[in-house]
Amino acid sequence: MKTIHQHLNLIRLTARILEIGFALFISQFAMDVFTEHESIGKTILDLGMHLIPTFALLLIIFLSWKREWIGGVGYTLLGVAYIIAAKGKMGLTAYVVIAGPLFILAILFFFIWFIKKK
Repeated sequence: MKTIHQHLNLIRLTARILEIGFALFISQFAMDVFTEHESIGKTILDLGMHLIPTFALLLIIFLSWKREWIGGVGYTLLGVAYIIAAKGKMGLTAYVVIAGPLFILAILFFFIWFIKKK
């Protein structure tokens, strides 16, 4: 019979895999800078701008590795920020594809933190 600790480790591993996978998914949207015919300096600047969301995700991954509540708060804030920033500009699918995983990650991290506190 599995203990709660073993289940918690599985949930923690799942959350880590999902957050890294989501960071890779979001990074793909930065690749469109290479299709434009711009100078190398402008391309690098554009790439940096497009990767800001990925850098935010990586920061949350780093900070929440041992402190799960940071992941819960961070992913909630990113999800809300995306909804506010994209309000009226995107269809429902965009909200579900981008903000949905952020809220799922937030729930997972809050759950892990809550169980660890007990």
